[in-house]
Amino acid sequence: MEIAIFEQEKDGMRASEVNVDLTGNPFVDTGLAVLAALAGLDDIRTLTVDAVTKVHGDGSQLASWNSQLKNFTMIFTKNSLLTNPSMKDSDLRVRIYVDILHGLLSDIGREGLSRRCEACGAARSVDFNSLCRRALKGRGVKEQVRFVGRDWFPLSGSLGSDAQALPAASRPVHLCATCLFAVHYLPLGMILLEGRLAVFQSTSVELWYELVRDIVIEVQSRIKADNYATIGAKEGSRAVAKRLLALFERLQGAARFGDIPQGTTLQVWRFTNSGASPECKIQEIPNPALVFLWGAVRQGLRQEVESLIDHERKKESFFRCITERRDYFGLYPRGKRQGASPKLFTLYQTQVCGRSPHALVTARNLARQLKQGLTPRDLKRLQREEAFFDGAARNQVRRLMTQLAEEGKFSHTDYLELFPLREDGPGIHVSCDGWNIIRYYLHHSDAFEPPSDGRLATATNPDSKLTMLQYYALIIFQHYQGERGLDRFRKEALGRLGRSGSGIRWLRGQFLVLGEEDSNFTYGGWEALCKNDRGQFVISELLFQMRLLWSEWIRGEGPAAVAPTVPQKSGLPMSVERRLRTTFSQYVERRGLDRFHRDVLLRLRRRELGILWFKRQLTRKEDEGSTKGPISEDEWEDFLKDEEGRSCAEERLFQMHLVLANLYQQANKP
Repeated sequence: MEIAIFEQEKDGMRASEVNVDLTGNPFVDTGLAVLAALAGLDDIRTLTVDAVTKVHGDGSQLASWNSQLKNFTMIFTKNSLLTNPSMKDSDLRVRIYVDILHGLLSDIGREGLSRRCEACGAARSVDFNSLCRRALKGRGVKEQVRFVGRDWFPLSGSLGSDAQALPAASRPVHLCATCLFAVHYLPLGMILLEGRLAVFQSTSVELWYELVRDIVIEVQSRIKADNYATIGAKEGSRAVAKRLLALFERLQGAARFGDIPQGTTLQVWRFTNSGASPECKIQEIPNPALVFLWGAVRQGLRQEVESLIDHERKKESFFRCITERRDYFGLYPRGKRQGASPKLFTLYQTQVCGRSPHALVTARNLARQLKQGLTPRDLKRLQREEAFFDGAARNQVRRLMTQLAEEGKFSHTDYLELFPLREDGPGIHVSCDGWNIIRYYLHHSDAFEPPSDGRLATATNPDSKLTMLQYYALIIFQHYQGERGLDRFRKEALGRLGRSGSGIRWLRGQFLVLGEEDSNFTYGGWEALCKNDRGQFVISELLFQMRLLWSEWIRGEGPAAVAPTVPQKSGLPMSVERRLRTTFSQYVERRGLDRFHRDVLLRLRRRELGILWFKRQLTRKEDEGSTKGPISEDEWEDFLKDEEGRSCAEERLFQMHLVLANLYQQANKP
């Protein structure tokens, strides 16, 4: 069949010689990439209408492929003209399908409707109903008004059905001839990813086109072997990673790319167009993931990566981990498997997870030190997959960290590179992935040492957890050292924190003392430092990190104190706080600020005054005319219970004492 392409002159050339530009629509652009690949083009930007025409020929070859490729009905639904079982004559279906595609190709550049294409934005769109009427004329097919629906363009919707990717619930969708024609080459250029069809986009046209070209070559190879199954049908999430590895190996062998350009990403459009609930989801493969895969190929690690993927558990997904920049547990020793090689492990941790090489060196050094003091039996216990779920195992490593810190061989910065602070929610929390890294190096302690790239800088952001932690640790350290000396700090503070159970009482004492001098030692600061988002104490991580900092500062100067941003609140009911303010102001008015400090605050510190003294202040009646009335006995009893009815008298005593200390600090300011 001879195809009459529009021959109008355009800027000195025939329309058939004009380049076919990419549209930004992933379905259309993938179809165009397939056409460019079939035309043997190295650069998709050189695709012309003439090249498209030569590839398409009379259309019978495409119709033959699409009628057999299993993904065709997934893309265009079972109601597609080419495969619709309601039209019994299969030869007639093919002839009509070929004629409609012929009409679309002929209409490129000469669309009849002055409606903008909703796929690519072109100024004109094709009159699909008229085109179909011409193709169906004399075919014995019932005449009816025909619109573009999901059976002609994926996710386009149609009159009488829900709108999908394009708005067509209340009117037919408007599309140009190029877009409608190109998408019918989609079956030759897509894969199946975890049960959904997938097409790609990228910030790098060159990389994206090479990926689609590889898929086209693979599909063509399968067709020659009479295999019409969809690529990736039984591969799950492995389909993308394996093809990227193969692509990168080909590109590196041909020296087509020097490296993955900075900022290059790959978008995966996963969609389903069949059934009553079509949908589309976009997943990004970020630049670090692409750089990792490129580096793995360059370092000769492709087969190892593929082997890890082949043996992964169903609940684990290498593809998801690299796209979400999460650690991949297939890298770690498990059972009889030794995990990834040190070279691959280092590459993944630095490129995907963003860990510094120094963090890996630190973990390996800790593992080496730990192994020196372990019996073979204890080493085997710590090498188990679940070893560091146990608090005793974690404390064993923490004791080693503390010992090394006191010897100047381990620092708080080293710790944070392995266990980064989490900024979500109150309290001092860390990411726990560092335990897995230490366990890895308990198996591979003789691994090569990656080059160090320096350490983390001291935080200066007043809203960061590190700023808050360093500030409180430094003020406590400087005050204790100034009051009692360095030797007593080492003996009393570090020694006491080395024993379990006494840490929270000791830290409360420091807050009560420093609350008289520093405006940041408030209950708001205490909560931000010591409690999680459920109001529970999380003190062990905080005290351990403070101990590491103090071990450093004992050997040299601490950093400059940067005041944190903390809530200025008491955590007390307003009625209680008002009564305490009244008690303070009346006492100071009668006896003075110094007497208040000596008679109240110091006696509270020595526990000569306690919860009963506060009860008397809060429940006694004031002079007539006072607006700050007492609370009742029942209110007092309720005040000493938490929301679950348990006693919280110790915490209430701390809160009330701290309020008085803060009031003293405010009144005593110069």
